[in-house]
Amino acid sequence: MKVLSTLIFILHIILATALSAQQNYKQEFVNVTGNTEFVSSDSVINKSYITSNGEKFLRFELVLDTSLQAVWDAFVLDSEFTKWAVTHARIDLRVGGLVQTHYKKNAKIGDPGTISFMISNYLPMELITYKIFLNESFPEKCRNEDDNLQEIVQFYKLKDNTTKVVSSMIGWGKGEEWDDIYRKFEMGNKWTYMQLIKMFNK
Repeated sequence: MKVLSTLIFILHIILATALSAQQNYKQEFVNVTGNTEFVSSDSVINKSYITSNGEKFLRFELVLDTSLQAVWDAFVLDSEFTKWAVTHARIDLRVGGLVQTHYKKNAKIGDPGTISFMISNYLPMELITYKIFLNESFPEKCRNEDDNLQEIVQFYKLKDNTTKVVSSMIGWGKGEEWDDIYRKFEMGNKWTYMQLIKMFNK
């Protein structure tokens, strides 16, 4: 009985720590984006996994009730990207082109908090690979180790005028700081793709 009580106490501590960490991530997300709405839905499916050699793949899949062309435009046109992902966007669609964004309404591209990532490659209406650069809100150690961090977004035309999107982030570093960054992107990416669902799905 004493052992059981001890185990329950330990579980309560673990749960309380996890919830506290989640609240901290949410608060940081609010600070960065200015958004306070957190939508929970099974529409954005987390299919993340770890390979046999220990590499992490942060993977989300979703199906949108619209055409492949409309979804593609939502990723590559400034005017469409700002309808769901960020407040400000400047997209240079070419190999080596930059995507620059900012969440804050009163800010502009180039202000502190600007997020920049590069289009490493793309296949029109099929795939975009982004090279992710960690900005000043992340630890310096991780900023110096983000050479391999990237997001691959794949687009699939389905029947009945629907489109599947698969997002995979790869190239994570090792250690507690990187584990923390992974969890932040896990929450942030799910929230972002929920906004895409809200834009297209009834």
